[in-house]
Amino acid sequence: MTEETAKYTMARLRNHVVPVLGQLRLVELDKTHVESLFRKVGSGATAAKTEERTGRGAVVRGGRGAARKVVRDLSAVCTFAVDNNLMKANPVANARVNKVDNERKDYLTTAHVQRLGRALVEAETSHGVPRVATDQIRLWLLTGLRRNEGAALKWSEVRLEHESLELETSKSETKRPLTPPAVAFLRKLKETADSAYVFPAKRGDGWFTGTKRYLPLIMRLAGLDRLFPHLLRHTFGSNAISQGLSIPLAGALLGHANLRSTLIYAHVQHDVAARAAGPCMTDFAAALGAPTRDAFGGERSNAADGGERS
Repeated sequence: MTEETAKYTMARLRNHVVPVLGQLRLVELDKTHVESLFRKVGSGATAAKTEERTGRGAVVRGGRGAARKVVRDLSAVCTFAVDNNLMKANPVANARVNKVDNERKDYLTTAHVQRLGRALVEAETSHGVPRVATDQIRLWLLTGLRRNEGAALKWSEVRLEHESLELETSKSETKRPLTPPAVAFLRKLKETADSAYVFPAKRGDGWFTGTKRYLPLIMRLAGLDRLFPHLLRHTFGSNAISQGLSIPLAGALLGHANLRSTLIYAHVQHDVAARAAGPCMTDFAAALGAPTRDAFGGERSNAADGGERS
């Protein structure tokens, strides 16, 4: 677990679990308490504005996505307690809640990506969006990297000669194979590199953190209803699997330590599936004497071609 992941995990436990279940002892906790927690966080009952230790305010959001993460965090706490004989069983195991995000089917289709590509160019040329911001978006989509894995990427982590990345810090696997388009993109960026970071900050020695402020504009230019780094990661994973890549290989590209994580990305994209299914069904269509669409988009009748019917 990275330092940042640990920080967010502790914040979820402190801001969601403690207000709802903090008065209970571990041995009193049962699945009904877990289910109640899931409902309350999911409905936004635990949402609030808190005071961070830095003195800045932090917004604590609820919702179903937050509820699933909170329940997973609680499950990890209970597993630790069971392993250390502090409780007999993990009540999360039998609770009737969604513990994974497999109900989400967020990804961009090929048509969406085409619109996004045009929007990135328009944002640069007509709206003054810095190239470093649009290039971060391109890299997220071409690599499937997590937000900060891509945004804070260092050239010392890039192994172009081996077509891979060797990440210094990661939630899971640190070595990632790169696709040929990602390698070509990084080679192009390398030509003008003058910083330790692939996406250097405008001021100082850090990495560029300002892409978020441009996402609403780019989303509007592309005609998308949502745009955020994890959507691009989800699109990368979904497209890889839809194109026929095996779950283990897709998991390697995404940096997953276990296949269960990759299965969340295993949504077959409609347009890719339709293109793949077309040739598969041509023989059936011919046998049926059904009309088919040729390579030029025109329709023809197999029966008219003398297709045998049975």
